[in-house]
Amino acid sequence: MCSSDLFPEAAENRLVDETIVDMTGEGPARVEVVQRPSGRWDPLLRRTYGGDETARAAAVERTLSRRFGAVVGTPEATHPDYEALDMGFQLRMSAAVEKVGRPSDGGLELPSSLAPDELLKRAAPESTRDTDLLLGMPWLAERRVVYRLPRGSRVFDLPGSLELETEDMSYSRAVSAVPTETALEIVVVERMEQRSHRVPADRYEAFREAARDIDRAQAESIEVEVIR
Repeated sequence: MCSSDLFPEAAENRLVDETIVDMTGEGPARVEVVQRPSGRWDPLLRRTYGGDETARAAAVERTLSRRFGAVVGTPEATHPDYEALDMGFQLRMSAAVEKVGRPSDGGLELPSSLAPDELLKRAAPESTRDTDLLLGMPWLAERRVVYRLPRGSRVFDLPGSLELETEDMSYSRAVSAVPTETALEIVVVERMEQRSHRVPADRYEAFREAARDIDRAQAESIEVEVIR
């Protein structure tokens, strides 16, 4: 077996993750998350969300709680047939949540990334290395978050667009505010690609610096005023 079979291109291990956070109603915000995996992500998500009804419900609630905090009531989920390995996988989950973001001076801070990669912690915790860093399979994650605010809400600050590229990974982010007939939509589009399964020691410094920059970008907030 050749190395390309063991370590395919990142695009073959792709996760599409789309989230809508609807804050236009009078009550708690409602969130919906849709995940579509392929390659290495497919068996991972099947293991995470498979099992009996109780296990599936617990896995869905854990995912939503990690992103949004406390969930109001029982989350809803549309599960695929986890045993049908030859069929495409799509999981849709939704719930009401107690709060979104955190209060700031006169407004609200919304996270620009709901699923930060935490690259320094997970992949590059050491300041220097004398040996190669092994990362596992290359992978690609494409994430889209839409915050749907009441029409008339105001944006104080949006994180800037970012494109970052090294031999071993790339990252891009675009953030925009889009007024519609019924809402103000804040749209965040991220693309994170780990290109290599091994980072040579002489490239580790550049890899770690990129990881630090990505972590910082994903920790940035969107500042808004929600007006009902």
